[in-house]
Amino acid sequence: MAIDPDVPLSEMKADGPAGGLEALFSRLRARELRALAARHGVELTQARAKRELVAALMNHPAAPAIAEEARLRLEALEGGQLVPAEPGAELSEDERLLRESLATHIDFARATELRDQARAYFEGGDFEQAIRAAEGAARLAGANAVAFQRAIWAYVILASQRIIEGCERANQPVENARSLLQEAMEAFRGDAVGDRPETVTKLAEVSRTLHAKEVARVRSEVSRIQAFVAQVANTGASVLQPELMLRRARDALRGHDPFDGAQLVAEAERLADEILRARIQEIETAIPETAAMIDEARNVGAAVEEAEHLLEEAKAAASAKEYVSASELVHRAERAAIESQHRQIEIAMDLRRRQLEKAEEVLQSFEPLIAEAEEFGQNVMEARIMLRQARDILAKEDYVNGMIFARNAAEIARRLEPAVVEERARRGIRMPTSGVCGSCGSTSMTFQSDGWGACRHCGHKVPWRRPARLLDRFTRVLRR
Repeated sequence: MAIDPDVPLSEMKADGPAGGLEALFSRLRARELRALAARHGVELTQARAKRELVAALMNHPAAPAIAEEARLRLEALEGGQLVPAEPGAELSEDERLLRESLATHIDFARATELRDQARAYFEGGDFEQAIRAAEGAARLAGANAVAFQRAIWAYVILASQRIIEGCERANQPVENARSLLQEAMEAFRGDAVGDRPETVTKLAEVSRTLHAKEVARVRSEVSRIQAFVAQVANTGASVLQPELMLRRARDALRGHDPFDGAQLVAEAERLADEILRARIQEIETAIPETAAMIDEARNVGAAVEEAEHLLEEAKAAASAKEYVSASELVHRAERAAIESQHRQIEIAMDLRRRQLEKAEEVLQSFEPLIAEAEEFGQNVMEARIMLRQARDILAKEDYVNGMIFARNAAEIARRLEPAVVEERARRGIRMPTSGVCGSCGSTSMTFQSDGWGACRHCGHKVPWRRPARLLDRFTRVLRR
């Protein structure tokens, strides 16, 4: 549907190679016709109906240039070249206008071709044809230049709008930017952007400043939450998930998306806070459990003065919210109580049995994790050695050292957990989110990344992730 600038205006009004100017202009809406008229200085004082708008554009001296711009707009609209909005988003009239400008097809090739023809005519001495070709090139270049400038400003306005909306969600002051955005949009609607470039330029500067401030704010938040996560880790809790969120937040900042980064930082803080609360609950629960252990040791005649002193220090540290110290003191108090019980082993056989069972539970709780890590090809030699040593000691009914070795084995096994979690994600193995307790039938279940699930109602534990048996591995190898 090309408009040939060499075709006289009288021929363009009739049916010609492009279908006629009237048919061309009639395919546009009245609002778009008025926008074309405003850009090219066409007087529309007496024009009310659409046919009057079409007639005014057809009879204007700049009709060929107006027709070329109308053709570009129609090609963009009919070819489906409009820039898509976000899924499910309903476009406002202003945003629709901006996206139509982005979708406008801009082609300077025809103007360049006519310029080359004018040069050829001039060098050949055909000056009249040189003038006609030069005028055609000027008209086409002007129409494309206007569309090109509007597309560029549309990108600036849309990008600034996204930055302002994101900073507004982050509670940054954006009143000045909002005002500039409104002024730029009014200029764009009235086709006055070319006359007021300083408005869009100022909007771009303010938007870049807002973006830089948001990047700096999110980086500061990343540093703050990283320090918080480190404090949580010092309590002995696993902080794998918050660390992953912070890593993704840094990736978002490197990808120049501070708004996504801010959401990830907030999620990391929420996860770290939940982990800390759970760890604090564990420490606070361990204090009365250790106190009960000390009372049992006292009942069988053991000397528990040192354990009681350590436990009091642990309570004071917990009250002062020094949970790292509290955790260490509780463990020391527990060890002191166990050692005092050992001196009364003949009297406290029942207590020794419970301690042996507890150590065995610790070992059993991490055996599936070690087996799964071995299945994934990780080096589990140290964990296996510590596990075997702990079992050998427990077989001798040395529950003091057995518990120490069991916890050491559990600590070594816990180091395998992050790599196991990553390998599960790589293989598409997902941790369950719900289940039914096989003991009491309750649906209130929790699942941990160490491969175990527990019932909140009765405390029954069950492994949700079992490593492949030797026969299964051998079958898979044969199939390969």
